Amino acid sequence: MKITILVYGSLGDVRPYVALGAGLKSAGHHVHVAADPYFESLIQAAGVSFVPVAGSPVEVFESEAGQVVADDEAGMLKRFSAYGAFNREMKAHIARNLEESWPACRDAEAFLFSFNAFAGYHIAEKLAVPAFAVAIAPFTRTRYMPSINFRERGLGAGYNLLTHNLTERLFFMPPSSHEINRWRTDTLGLEPLPRKGFMRRLAASSTIPVFYSFSPALVPRPADWPAWVHAEGYWFPQPDADWRPPADLVQFLESGPTPVFVGFGSMSSRDSAPKAKRKLEMVFEALDRAGQRGIVPITDGAVPDVEFPSSVFGVSRLPYEWLFPRVSMTVHHGGSGTTAESARAGVPMLVTPFMWDQPFWGRRVHAARLGPAPIPHGKLNAANLGDAIRSVIDDEPMRVRARAFGERVRAEDGVGRTVEVIEERLGSWSRT
Repeated sequence: MKITILVYGSLGDVRPYVALGAGLKSAGHHVHVAADPYFESLIQAAGVSFVPVAGSPVEVFESEAGQVVADDEAGMLKRFSAYGAFNREMKAHIARNLEESWPACRDAEAFLFSFNAFAGYHIAEKLAVPAFAVAIAPFTRTRYMPSINFRERGLGAGYNLLTHNLTERLFFMPPSSHEINRWRTDTLGLEPLPRKGFMRRLAASSTIPVFYSFSPALVPRPADWPAWVHAEGYWFPQPDADWRPPADLVQFLESGPTPVFVGFGSMSSRDSAPKAKRKLEMVFEALDRAGQRGIVPITDGAVPDVEFPSSVFGVSRLPYEWLFPRVSMTVHHGGSGTTAESARAGVPMLVTPFMWDQPFWGRRVHAARLGPAPIPHGKLNAANLGDAIRSVIDDEPMRVRARAFGERVRAEDGVGRTVEVIEERLGSWSRT
């Protein structure tokens, strides 16, 4: 069967869906992943077909207005004044993404779409073929916990359901809602959606099953999720059998005590050189305060004037599935992918979230006692970072829990089980 997967997001968003696509291909399907051209090599390396669809959130945030909006060091007035230009950039970005999504997906015999793909639900409605929604964070409403965008308040089911209602509306807010309704009518020939959007329809529709890429060990299944919502485990990609670690990194690892990994993901890749330098110097000081060696990812050429101490090794991009089992703990931004790799490696972690789903993963890590309370990235400094690292290193029970947790995650077969359920659905559809 020809299956198209429409995805949108950063690298951490896209990798799990590519891994699922590879699993479906291994099961005998013809799989096409429709995504931004930036991910072409990643998708083709997994052995699945690539279909270009312009649009990645990185390109919007790399615009002049986007850099101001995302700059946590910019003043409130400066950031507020940039929102007008940022919304105009976003409107044009969404319009281009919508127009390219439909021709990329219209021939699908089965269709998977990520929750944050602007065109996903609407193409599923138009195609009338087996469709499945996929996500890396839980968006299905439940009375047992609030939406990922809200903190636990202990206010009960009413509060929790209210937070889900608000989040569902965020999926259909201007400027995206205006562009989507225009595109629904002009391109797909569908009726425009009311202001409440599509998330409530999706939540109540057993015809579009939902699949999540996370471990039920980290997010236990709420009792009121319907049967068509599945969370079978993380969707990890297959490792690159030809990859070899740099010799100088191996030498560093073998030359002293096990180091701490400190990295803040793609959220820091947009930092200016002066800001990146300050952040690195803060990390160096924190590691020194904690008495630890460190491994820190860097963007080539971004900080040419920073001298790394001998106790800290700077690396460019490399597979976390290889590195994380070789560190004592991880400090990261709370992206779903980095959280998953830390959990699989069986190491404790400190989450320093920026935005989106990152605070949620920080809270889940803390609730599972795999790390201390998260420190919001804007409040991070050498003192509190160093103290937190030291507290984790000294907490042997936490390290034991993390190792046991890693064994549980490694025992899950998220891709394999998800492929089985999808094929069961496809079989039922064919018989019907």
